Amino acid sequence: MQSPATTRIHDSLDRALSRKRLVFWYDPKEEWLEEFESYPDTAVLKRRVEENEFALKVAIARAPLSQRFLLYIPSAKPEESGNWLLDLLLAGQEFKADRASLDLGDAGLPLEFKSLAREHSHFFRSTTRLQKFKDLRQPGDQEADIR
Repeated sequence: MQSPATTRIHDSLDRALSRKRLVFWYDPKEEWLEEFESYPDTAVLKRRVEENEFALKVAIARAPLSQRFLLYIPSAKPEESGNWLLDLLLAGQEFKADRASLDLGDAGLPLEFKSLAREHSHFFRSTTRLQKFKDLRQPGDQEADIR
């Protein structure tokens, strides 16, 4: 079963890929690899970019214009001068996912608690703990109450 965050990410990818042929997903910490791999749209070609930029450029150039690509890059976005895929990125779209914001949404907490979500990221990954948290949470809880 997918987590609500994974479902939201896949829905966001669907929207991005409905607008653009190429979607780039930079993930230097590789925290989104599972979401990339589990993306279900079989009509979209998912490719990892790992020192295969030239081969990908050729494959994209040869593919029909109707073909959509989701390019997962397990590194930080390079400087423009060193980005072999810059022309494709400018024609496509960069996708970003913020783990702390998604965790807050799942917990029903406002963005003011983003530092708390970053600090306790492992807590928010457990659906059991998250449900218990939601059951205990009271309206108006402050950060000390939540901790």
